[in-house]
Amino acid sequence: MNCLSCSIAGSGPDLIVMAVETKADPKIRNEKNLSLTNVSNESIHCGKYIAGSYINRIENKPKLRPSPDRLVALAAGLGVPAEELFARAIGVVPSGDSTKELELLARFRKLSPKRKADVLKIVDMWYSQSRLSS
Repeated sequence: MNCLSCSIAGSGPDLIVMAVETKADPKIRNEKNLSLTNVSNESIHCGKYIAGSYINRIENKPKLRPSPDRLVALAAGLGVPAEELFARAIGVVPSGDSTKELELLARFRKLSPKRKADVLKIVDMWYSQSRLSS
């Protein structure tokens, strides 16, 4: 199954997470009212099962260094783009509205060049309109 999280496994600069101590923020799981079991069961959608007990260790032991494929599975289990999880894990992105921005960016990156151009035209139009009305 293809999901937002699966596509970056094993590639890209986002895997800098491997080189730093990682602590996954349990706020994502708590905001979504997900149990460790829920997240564990959903993690299989990216092809890599991650046990609830391991999720708990990732959340609570900052010195633990989970592999990128485990973090991708965790992101799938949480239903968030892996980029968001990685950014939170290394402290680059706080929770809140910025998570929606990361999700938007992750989806934008998956669009064809034509669709990206269309989206940018729409955003430019909205931006121009908002500047005129303010």
